[in-house]
Amino acid sequence: MFSMQRRVSVAVVAALASLLVIAAVRPSEAEASGGGRFAAIAYSPVTGRLGYAFGFGCLQDAENDALRRCCAADARIVAWVQSGWVALAVGDNGAYGFAWSTRSLADAQRSALQNCAPFGCNPYIAAWAASG
Repeated sequence: MFSMQRRVSVAVVAALASLLVIAAVRPSEAEASGGGRFAAIAYSPVTGRLGYAFGFGCLQDAENDALRRCCAADARIVAWVQSGWVALAVGDNGAYGFAWSTRSLADAQRSALQNCAPFGCNPYIAAWAASG
């Protein structure tokens, strides 16, 4: 049986590991304030509409433009990137997956398809953008 101190240590390690996974999913807000351009993708699961924006010097401007281009009441930003590529994959059953990469467009697209595949049938790349 674990002692109380050991249980707390295990809980702290698990919490830190969870935070590392979350941080790996998307660039942090601190990174968003640095140099580089931004791209964002907005998606409406209800209508299937999407909007994307690229080449903005500010994350908020990229997100606002993507939402405006999506033109759907339930639209939300699903992904953004600074100095890289972002992709959205959609399955024919409405499931979707997204990803970003600072390495290549191919990496972003491959990861978006992989993120959609467990939930969607026949996923395809519906949108992608480069930050510019």
